[in-house]
Formats: sequence, C-alpha cells, structure tokens
Amino acid sequence: MRIGSVGLSLAIALVVSAAHADIKDARKSYLRGDYASALTEYKRLAEAGNVDAQARLGEIYYTGRGALEDLALAHKWLKAAAQQGDVGSQVNLGLILAQNSEFEAAAKWFGMAAAKGDTAAMNNMAAFHMRGLGVDQNIRLAFAMLEKVAERGDSNDQYQLGMMYLQGMSGAPDMVNGLKWLTRAAGQGNAEAQLRLGAVLSENEGPDDRLVKAYKWIHLASMFGADNANQMLADLSEKMTAGQIAEAKRLALSWQPGNN
Repeated sequence: MRIGSVGLSLAIALVVSAAHADIKDARKSYLRGDYASALTEYKRLAEAGNVDAQARLGEIYYTGRGALEDLALAHKWLKAAAQQGDVGSQVNLGLILAQNSEFEAAAKWFGMAAAKGDTAAMNNMAAFHMRGLGVDQNIRLAFAMLEKVAERGDSNDQYQLGMMYLQGMSGAPDMVNGLKWLTRAAGQGNAEAQLRLGAVLSENEGPDDRLVKAYKWIHLASMFGADNANQMLADLSEKMTAGQIAEAKRLALSWQPGNN
C-alpha cells in the first residue's frame, strides 16, 4: 500500500512538472511573438484545467494582445480561472462584468479578491459601496477599505483618499484626515499631493508657520515639475516676509523622502 502511495505521488509530481514546463514554453512563444503557438499551448492546458493557462488565455482575449479581442472568450476563461481561486482573474472578470453594468456579479468577484487583500479589488469594492453598485451603499465601509489600501503605502492611493476627505465624500469635509493623507503622500515625494497640501495650508487658518510649510511643499512640487507651482509660489510670496520665504526654501532643500 505504501509503495502504491509513493507511486501515485511520483506520478502527480511528474504531471505537475510537465504542466509547469508546458506553461513556460507557452510563455516563451508568446514573448517572442509566436502567438499562434502560444495560443495553441495555452488552450490545450486551459482545457485540461490548468489555472495559469486559463488566466493567461483570458487576459489575452480581454486585452487583444496576442489574439483578436473577444470578451466572450475572455469571460469564459477568466471565470474558469476565477472559480479556481485565481485572484487576478477574479479582478479582471469583475471588470468585464462592471463594463456590462452587471454590478452584482462584478461585486461578487471583486469581493472574493478583496477578501484576499487584492488592492485593485479593494478599490473597486470601495467604489461600489460609495455608489451602491451591486451592493448596499455604505460610505463608512468604503472609506474603511480605502484606509486599508492607503495604509499599504502607495502615495497615489494616499493622495486620492486625502482629496476625498477634503471634498467631503465621507459625509462632510474632513480637514484632519484630508491633511493627514495628503501629508503622508507628500512625504513620499508625490508632487500632486505636495502641491495640493501647500494650497490647502495657504488657504486655511492654522498655525503661525502654516505659510512657511505651504511654501515648502509647493516649492518641492515645483522641483518635481508640478504644473502651476511657480505661479502659486509667486502668489504666496506676496503674503510672506523675506525671512519666511528663506526658511521655507531651507526646509525644502533639506527635505528627504519620508520626512514630513
């Protein structure tokens, strides 16, 4: 009985290794532009139940890179891979369904991928909860999901969240959380966040040094090539003393990423 078990395990290992080698061959064919060979191999593997091949085939038909775009076939193979737990396929399938306004079905797949921590799925589920698409509208839950995404450290996610708070999308304008996330994003060198943070600081009441901080962030944004930064600096300079401007420039020149 033990010998039979060992033999079965060896057979399974050989099958898995062979499938892995076939996937590698299909990828090589695709990368060198031999799409016909790649598609033939991906189809064979996908029909045999290989989740990686199903996912790749779905992507090819979805994007039209390597074959004519075919959303029906993309849906077929992405769903096959999604049902086997492939997170990327769950997200892509959700996108196809959302494009067809099948929001409940899209929410199902986005939700499955979001539960596994996929950032794109979490962002999409947050958007669905914000607007009540395929799920009950729940602004609080949407922002909780966006907070989790922003905590992962992407400055663009942090910037977008900060702007949403400032614009009152959480229910009312929230200066505290808006500035918190803009500052986090600006501190990573996000020029748009730096520009917006400087603008908010310059336009609102606050500490005595707020104009110095505003000038610092806008000056940094100008160094990163942000549009309108130079004009904003000129306008801000009219409200500041020469000493304040010099201090702001000193702070900008000594700034390092990760330093607020």
